[in-house]
Amino acid sequence: AVCVEACPTHNDIPSAMWLIEQGKFAEAAKLYRETSNLPCICGRVCPQEEQCQLFCTVGKARKDPCKSVMIGKLERFIADWERKNGQQEIPPPVKPSGKKVAVIGAGPAGLTVAGDLVKFGHDVTVFEANAWPGGHTNTIDVDEDGRRIAVDTGFIVFNDQTYPNFIGLLDELGQVYRDSEMSFSVQSRRRGVEYCGSTLNGLFADRLNLLRPGFHRMIRDILRFNRDALDSLQFETPGQTVGAYLARHGYSAEFRDHYLVPMAAAIWSAEPGAIDDMPLRFLVQFFENHGLLKLNDRPQWKTIVGGSREYVRKLTQPFADRIRLETPVRSVRRFEDYVEVCTDDAGPETF
Repeated sequence: AVCVEACPTHNDIPSAMWLIEQGKFAEAAKLYRETSNLPCICGRVCPQEEQCQLFCTVGKARKDPCKSVMIGKLERFIADWERKNGQQEIPPPVKPSGKKVAVIGAGPAGLTVAGDLVKFGHDVTVFEANAWPGGHTNTIDVDEDGRRIAVDTGFIVFNDQTYPNFIGLLDELGQVYRDSEMSFSVQSRRRGVEYCGSTLNGLFADRLNLLRPGFHRMIRDILRFNRDALDSLQFETPGQTVGAYLARHGYSAEFRDHYLVPMAAAIWSAEPGAIDDMPLRFLVQFFENHGLLKLNDRPQWKTIVGGSREYVRKLTQPFADRIRLETPVRSVRRFEDYVEVCTDDAGPETF
């Protein structure tokens, strides 16, 4: 079928559609997994409108591509159904490929790549300088009134607009997550400023803020920055810094010291003094991608139940014994047929 040929993973789309129509969801899920290890991610982010759905014979028969079978949405439905109903099957072990692969860094990207390589039968070794896998994920247990609460101190939240691939990964792992709130507040005892940006009441929690001209200047500049920053990037010189941009456009000290710098410092766990030297484009595009340049229609923030360590634990389960912690890589040398990785513990190894 032409829709199968147009599918990058060559899913048996006609058979899957028939099984779904018959209500045989478990069989459809099993069929998808014969050609794709990540049907939930494919169902979410794969551009089906330009691939399989574009060649859908149903849409061609109706002479309207908008009436094609919604192949991607149905694939996502099946993957979600499989997870929610506890029907996920662990695929049988694949035959060893005979290839040794080194992954340097056990952050989320490295672990995800390693997990996919293991599924293809490769002999994977992950090198990590830290004493834990997961990179910026870090969960600690806090006891409060006899309850143990998992608190994330590194990676904390994600949202439903900016993280489709990550959400797809969590769904593939069967990791539970829930809605959360993302709030921002500032307190400066030295300058007598305190507010929370979540509500109007929080903004003026200190009623004296109503009478402070500087506070009103800050609010005015927040609205101006949200409105102008993204469009102004095209007119700024390459490498423009945040501090230079604020000075050039006459933003108030209150906006800088009581809003933008605390916000950016909190996001990147950075020293406040470093924000002035941050590239303007990087900051503005991050704010735009995460809905921080608008007051309404912001994305729904979510958090992982049990802390971010839970998804790391599930992700690394198939290859946990292949992760070498506290093993920094000192050098990588590339040759025609292999790569040599050198560490203090084992010396040079070939992959």
